[in-house]
Amino acid sequence: MPFQTRAWNQIRYLPGRMKMMGSLFRHRRTMSWSIARHKRARQGRVTAEEPSSSAWKLVRYPALIFFRWREKRALSKLIVLAPANADEARQKLVYLIAAIVADPATSDAIGIADAIKTLKPFEGTLARCLNRRRNRFNDSPL
Repeated sequence: MPFQTRAWNQIRYLPGRMKMMGSLFRHRRTMSWSIARHKRARQGRVTAEEPSSSAWKLVRYPALIFFRWREKRALSKLIVLAPANADEARQKLVYLIAAIVADPATSDAIGIADAIKTLKPFEGTLARCLNRRRNRFNDSPL
């Protein structure tokens, strides 16, 4: 039995093996991971919406339905994800503001009230962050 344990430990610590094992177990989703997931989903949708005259036109419409669903799901998961610290709260706030500004149709689908609920514990920190940035731009000589 000790030999099997030693062999298993040697196999377990191989770099490729750890990546594979990590995909089997659920891990805590971080804010940066969720933001990157939404960016990939949005980019996939934008790419699929580009007009093309190829033979893939018949596949394009079902693909668009899938990409829109994937983007909406990634955004909803990002909204309900509670930040672990003030830095993640700031990342979430800035990204959601940018998403609303970049695509006004997103504001219809976004659960702003749900996002505010998750950011509520960091209200003071976020207010100081936003005030500091606003004052920095107001003090500039431009």
